[in-house]
Amino acid sequence: MSLETFKETKERNPDEKPKKKQRASGADAIAFIKEKIRLGGIQKENELELKKQEMELKKDEMESERRLRQQEVEMRRKEFEERNNMNMALIPQQQQQTNVLLTLLQKFASK
Repeated sequence: MSLETFKETKERNPDEKPKKKQRASGADAIAFIKEKIRLGGIQKENELELKKQEMELKKDEMESERRLRQQEVEMRRKEFEERNNMNMALIPQQQQQTNVLLTLLQKFASK
């Protein structure tokens, strides 16, 4: 396989002329830059919207966690109050039992 010369190629394709290269005009460059800026703006808007949605989700998650912690604190407070009330109810019983034991001991001691 050998390389074909330019002359041979021209003889093989006589009606085909080599195309001239066109330089890009200044308007093409400006149009390209405008399109790039427009697409960049759209991308920025999309990124900002996504960031806003992410922040909303984080806010909702934090609010849920705060409510959950508040419920836990309220449950603990109620449990503490219930235990405290039970203890307060037991105090008179314990005092009564102590008094009964003292009277029994005094009776036995006096005999």
